[in-house]
This record gives sequence, C-alpha cells and structure tokens, in this order.
Amino acid sequence: MEWGRIKPNFPRIDWQTGKPVKYESPPKTANRVTYFDVPNCILSKIARRYNVSDIQRVLFAKRGKKLKVKSRKNSAFGNGTLLHSLLQLGQYQGTLTQIAEYSSFLGLCRKSILNPLIFWSWVKQHKQENIDSQQEDLQITFWEWVRQHPEIPIILCEGEKKAACLLSLGFVAIALPGIWNGRVGKQDFDERLHPDLVPMAQAGRKFIILFDYETSSKTRWSVYQATVRTAKAIEAVGCECEVALLPGPEKGVDDFVVARGEDTNAGLTAIIDDAKSLKDYQRSYRAKKWGLSKYKPDVTVNVKYLSEALCIPDLEEKCSSVPELYDIAQEQLFTPSVKGHFRKEKSTDSGGVDSDKSKKSPTFNFPKSGLVVLWSDMGTGKTELMRWWRDQNPDARFLNNGHRVNLLKNLAERLRTAMYSDLGYTGLAQAPALSITIDSLHKLNTQSLTYGCIFIDEACQYLTHLLHSNTCKQHRAAILEVLEYIVYNAPLVVIADAHMDDLTVNFFLAMRPKGEVPYIIKNEWRNGSRTIYWYEGDNESAIVAQISAALMLGEKVMVASDSKRFIKKLDKSFTIKYEESNSEKSHTQKKYRIWSGRSDK
Repeated sequence: MEWGRIKPNFPRIDWQTGKPVKYESPPKTANRVTYFDVPNCILSKIARRYNVSDIQRVLFAKRGKKLKVKSRKNSAFGNGTLLHSLLQLGQYQGTLTQIAEYSSFLGLCRKSILNPLIFWSWVKQHKQENIDSQQEDLQITFWEWVRQHPEIPIILCEGEKKAACLLSLGFVAIALPGIWNGRVGKQDFDERLHPDLVPMAQAGRKFIILFDYETSSKTRWSVYQATVRTAKAIEAVGCECEVALLPGPEKGVDDFVVARGEDTNAGLTAIIDDAKSLKDYQRSYRAKKWGLSKYKPDVTVNVKYLSEALCIPDLEEKCSSVPELYDIAQEQLFTPSVKGHFRKEKSTDSGGVDSDKSKKSPTFNFPKSGLVVLWSDMGTGKTELMRWWRDQNPDARFLNNGHRVNLLKNLAERLRTAMYSDLGYTGLAQAPALSITIDSLHKLNTQSLTYGCIFIDEACQYLTHLLHSNTCKQHRAAILEVLEYIVYNAPLVVIADAHMDDLTVNFFLAMRPKGEVPYIIKNEWRNGSRTIYWYEGDNESAIVAQISAALMLGEKVMVASDSKRFIKKLDKSFTIKYEESNSEKSHTQKKYRIWSGRSDK
C-alpha cells in the first residue's frame, strides 16, 4: 500500500451521520492495515526488547525498492560447482568446451548436451545448500525480518498514532483503521483474518489486541465483540491471541504514555506482559459486579463491629416456634432472577421502625423474621452478631450452612453448634444447633426438621459452589430441594457476605414466601490496608523464612497459593509445639493456630 490515512486538524462533517470524520483516506478506497517504515533506532529497541541479534541484514530502503543479492560470486554456475558436480555424476553428453558455449542450464538441455535427469538430480542434492547460502547474502525489509521471527509478538491497536507510539517504545505494532478491521467477512459464515495481516500470521505467532479504554457500556460492548471476533479469526490460522487492557482513565495508549511520563516503559511493559488469554478476557467481561444496585439498604451504619450499632430490644418472643407446614401450592421456584420487587412502607424489624428513619439512625433492631442480608466487610463481627442472636434464643433450632469445611469448623466453635461430621444420621435429626456443608445438605430429613434460624456466611461463594462445584454434581437436585424447603419454612434466614450482590439476594428471595422483602443492613466500615507480598519462582525458602519471622513476632499472616501441595507442606511445617518461657507454664505445650482453606476455582 503506497498511501496512508491522515488525521486533519479541522475534520469535515459527514453529511450522512453528522459526525466529524477523524481520519481521511483516498476517495472510494477501502481502509487498509498500516505497516510503518521503521528506522534503525526503532529496530535496535525492538531487537533488544526481544533479544534478537540478527539485525545486520535488515535493509532500510524506500518503499518499492527491489531486494537484491549482494554478490553472485558464490553462485553454483559462476564458480564451477555445477560443472564439477556433473563430472562426478557422469553420463553427460558433450564436452566441457561445448558446455561453456552456453550461458544457461536450459540451453544445455535443449541442445541435448546435458541430460535433464542428471540436471534435476543435481538440483535435488544441492537445493537446500544453495538456498541457505543465498539467504545469508539477502537483505530484507523490517517487516520481512519480523515475519522470520515468529517469537516476536505483534500488537494490534486502533489508529496510526497509537501504533507509532508503541513502535517508538520498542514494541512491534500494526495499526488497524478501526476495531472491526482486523477481520473480514460475516460472522458464522465466512469470517476470517484480514488479508493484510495474513503475511504475519505464522504458526505460533502471538498477537496482542490493545484497544482503547472505554467507559460507556454500549461502546464497551462493541469493543468486546470486535475483540473476541478478531481473536477467533487469529486463532483460526494457527496463531495465539491475547488481550491487553488499559487501566484508564486515559483513553488510548498514546494518552497513557504521555500521562505516565518517565514510568511509561515499565507500566506499559507490565500491561503487555499481563495480557489475558481469550477465555480469561471473556470470563472477566462477564464477571458479575460486586455490590447491590437493585436493592437499597434499610439500614446503613459505619462501625467497626456490627454489634456496636445493634439496638437490643426486650425480646418477648423466641424464634423457636414451629413454622407452618410446607405448602406445595405456595412453592416458589428458585431462579436467579425475580420479576417485580415491591418494598413495604414499614420495615420488618422487631421495633417497627420506618425504613427512612432507620437509614439515618446509627443503630438498628435485628429482625425477628424474614430474609436478612448482612452486607459488611470481613472482620466486622457478622459471626459475633449471630452469636448474640444465639444467646438471645437458646432454644431455637439453628442451622449454620456453608461451602467450606474449615470455615464451618471455625463457625461451629464460635456459634456453639454441633459439627455434622461428628454425628450420624440420628444425630443430624436430633441436634438443636447444627453446622453442615452444602455438599451434605441432602442428608437432612426435611419431613421432620424445621429451624428457627438459618445462617449462611460467604453467601456469594456459597451460591457459586452450589451451582458449579463438581462435589455437588451427583446430589445437586436433592440439595436444591432440601435447601428450598428449609429456607421457605424457616422464620429467619440470614445471609452474609463482604461482597454481596443482587444475584445472591434474588436467589434466596425466590425461595422465601411470596411478597416478602429482604431487610438489608449495610456497614460502610472498611478495614485498614494490608501489606501484600508477591512471590514467584520455584524457591520457597524466602517466603517460608519471612512467614516464620512474622509468626515469631506474633503477627497474623495469610498465605494464598495456587499449589495445594505447598499449602499442605506449609501447614505441616508450622504446626509445631513449643514451650512458653514462663517457668510457671514451662510444661504447657501450645501450637501455632493455623486456619487453612482451599478452593478449586
């Protein structure tokens, strides 16, 4: 392509759309992908970044100049290699004098001086040797050099300015005229990679898509669709594709570079290195957003512990009363979404306080019945609040349901409930207070069991585990039936999470009696910042030594790892006994207290 688009300072207005035309192309000419001419200084940066050394063969010629061989003195015909080989092969016709009279191999064959079979036999033996020797003398353009090195990733960006910006920093970048111009054809019919990109699509080549940062939901959806379809077209030709995302608020990568100043190279390198695979990009786009938008809190407080804002009423009734029998006619099918949501004028708390007033009040009354949502950060006393409820209602049947065994063991100790793993089938039916995992919920006898209160901590992860975990796969239908029964019939259901969302509230509300409205308590308190250390590599000694030092100083340490083996090894190594220095307690042995958790996700 012998032309490039321009970006006018004073763009004209498109008479059809009424919008300014940012880039101008020649009239009646389709937009094309832009390959820039790259000077020596940029080539050196790219070679250093990707550790490629053979840059002396790159020819910096003007566009259109033909590629030539530097020297032909080593060619097969000029140095007599062919004649010597023919003599070795034998069975030639004519003499060396006759051969020298003709200037081409074709002439020798036409005059019947050279047997064509002998000629092609020689070609077969020396073809690869001659090709290799010629390639050493051949000068190539920058993009031909990139094509010969598929280990160098290529960044696709929107617009020439952004591609030029990336090239100036030592990244190989190609400018697309628009987010949709990396592919051609119709979706699910003949969609394929743009022909201008095909020459660079060698097997194993990695393409990185880096489009602008967008805030509009409509524009973000268009960028997402264009990115996915372009990435699939790239993968269809045997290449890899990743997606890099700008953090914002700068719109384009050129704006990002200007705003970051001296830290540009390190920041942009980190963004490119952290590019996501296509599956991860799709998953991150579809990831649910934390927080409640559909439901408004009935009470909003800002306290370190929820119990500090609790207004303790004079409880005259206990929640141990037997609820009504399960009515199949009133059964609500559980579904992630609920059509229609009507909020009552009066809240369902025990004090009957108006919801508008309760929002302004720094205290709240804990409801006696209904669906209660605790939206509060980690370590803000959600479990202690339920401990208070247990103390106020010692005779009420209590069920603590969760998805992690270690979490349940900790809650069972703090809430004074029996652990399901310590009981048989008879014990499960007789236990007045029980902690049980969602995986074993189908073991409960719903015909004879009713609970005054059901508490579910980490409700969002609980729901994900219930619907997607392989451990629930075999009994998932039975688990859902039992869960719906006990949630529907329990007078009080409390769900808690630091990252509560609308989907989780919808799910549990759909299993409650028709017309019920959730009572939401939001705590705006946020715990202080924590120091986070990131470790990479195979050497575990550094992190183990630092954890040991922190434990010796009495600090609390949380370790997250993608290796189950390492966590078990760490757990075992720190579960050691020691004796206190105090002489009175010198014979008392203690252990470090370690809580470990594991997730398959």
